[in-house]
Amino acid sequence: MTRTLAGLVADSTLGEGTNPRAGRRVLAVGAMFTGALLGTLLLRSYGLAWPLLASTVVVSAVAIGYRE
Repeated sequence: MTRTLAGLVADSTLGEGTNPRAGRRVLAVGAMFTGALLGTLLLRSYGLAWPLLASTVVVSAVAIGYRE
């Protein structure tokens, strides 16, 4: 998260950069925030097992579907 935000700021037009991947970085920050929010809600509502299961399913799906 820190590196993504630092890259976003450093490459911004305010930081005299060309801002080549701003949309991608903003989406990455949004995805991290959304994941943290959903994990927190699952943890508070259902305990530790459901967030662990959900993260395992998501990571497995991404690993299976990943293509370069």
